[in-house]
Amino acid sequence: MMAALAVIGIGIGPTLVTQYSFGAARSPAGRSATVMTMLGSGVIVGQSVAAAATGILADRAGADAALLVPIAAAVVVVAMAAINWPLSAVHRAARRPR
Repeated sequence: MMAALAVIGIGIGPTLVTQYSFGAARSPAGRSATVMTMLGSGVIVGQSVAAAATGILADRAGADAALLVPIAAAVVVVAMAAINWPLSAVHRAARRPR
């Protein structure tokens, strides 16, 4: 179990850094502190909801079902990255000096 959790946890740090970087890059001028606060609050609320939902799932369907939740979360992160990729290219192109 420890090895599985270590493998699952490897992507958490880079994912958080990337999300905060996107927030900083896309925040309006003078609003980056507000955006960072919102992102931090979102992480806390999201983690709380996920922990509660996963606990309910583990209680009702067993640990095997609950272990699928991190896989589903990883799929969501990869899907959001795929959606963001072309948006980032447009964002970089718009910021390039002419």
